[in-house]
Amino acid sequence: MSRPSPAQRTPRGPSRRRLPLLALSAALALLLPLSTLSASTSTAAEPGTTTTFTALAWPGATVKAGSSPRVNGAIEGWKAGRRVYLEQLVRGYGWLVVGGATTDSAGRFALTLPTSWLHEALPYRVRVPATPRATQAISPASYHGVVPARSLKGKRSWWTRIEPGVRYRYNACQVIPWRVNLKAARPGALRDAKEAIRRLGVATGITFEYRGQTSHRTGNLETWPEDTNLVIAWLTPKQSPKKFPGRVVAWGGPQQGLWMRDYEGRTAMTTKSRVLINGNVKVPNGFRPSKDGGGPQVGLNSRGTILMHELGHAAGLGHVLKRTGQMMSYKSTTQYEAGDLGGLNEVGKAQGCMLPLQGASRLAPPPRLDD
Repeated sequence: MSRPSPAQRTPRGPSRRRLPLLALSAALALLLPLSTLSASTSTAAEPGTTTTFTALAWPGATVKAGSSPRVNGAIEGWKAGRRVYLEQLVRGYGWLVVGGATTDSAGRFALTLPTSWLHEALPYRVRVPATPRATQAISPASYHGVVPARSLKGKRSWWTRIEPGVRYRYNACQVIPWRVNLKAARPGALRDAKEAIRRLGVATGITFEYRGQTSHRTGNLETWPEDTNLVIAWLTPKQSPKKFPGRVVAWGGPQQGLWMRDYEGRTAMTTKSRVLINGNVKVPNGFRPSKDGGGPQVGLNSRGTILMHELGHAAGLGHVLKRTGQMMSYKSTTQYEAGDLGGLNEVGKAQGCMLPLQGASRLAPPPRLDD
């Protein structure tokens, strides 16, 4: 995993409170991968030139996922070779480089706004670093959100937390490693798990990294794989540490968390999470829509949609008793809808990094599992 180079980090300024060195180092050490941007030489006519944008055009406030919206601009008095960076404000960290370009012979540049994950409006800016011959230039912030290309059902406010009063979520500035236990899985289970994880990553902006298989059943925290946060396990009712009553075929949620802090205050960082699936129950593979509606229950969902629902619980979301959405306990859909995305935005990368509380770390209250 690559780390931001010193050239990619932008100081916050002397007016902001400095974080403890160890805490800041820990947060930065696990930042999401970024593109490596190489430095280039640039030529200015006179020493001490003030860098000025002569033109700067931003895309619309809302852009479609998978598109390539451009930020176009030019720098006065410069020719080819000046480096220009596109930066996004990450809460709890600061301005983070998310793209770069080099001016052409007319001093023009074009940057691409990233659209790989869905989020509400976040601040971006263009920065031109200082050189021995010219000053730095920073544009005013411009706010942009990324939405799916398809239309959404429901309202973004239709979501809940899995543990009322506790903000359980993954640390979005860390890579979340995950494994599967295929002890009682049917063919194609790993393929569906990888696709469901990919969809969760698009909806949250969090990077998940597959670490292979495990024999762990998630019941014993002492034997939890050391390099793993999330375990997806297909188990028989006899093997599962959590029973499958009635028509319930799966469970999901955080397993353990530590009290941390983010820009809103105290939050519970999920350090262990799990999804348990009844391997004795045969469900259609893939991400097929349900004919008769239903949540993660026997005969009502495909394996992929069950995984999406339970991974929503693992990320920190609870049930919503509305007629649309993946997190509704008895309604099936093959995609995350408006309410799901609203909740996943609140437990994802848009909420920024976490840092330790002052003093020793403490365990957060044990969360519940939801079906």
